[in-house]
Amino acid sequence: TSQYYDRDTDPDMAQEGMAGLQEFMVKPERREQILKRLEKTRKRIFG
Repeated sequence: TSQYYDRDTDPDMAQEGMAGLQEFMVKPERREQILKRLEKTRKRIFG
């Protein structure tokens, strides 16, 4: 179901999620920072 991620979630979350995935592909060593940023975004959007 990840192929529809950007379509099926809140646009702000989708944008941050796609940016996180792209960053991870280039710099996998930053995964903890990326996950923290995604979690912060998730809490802001979904509570």
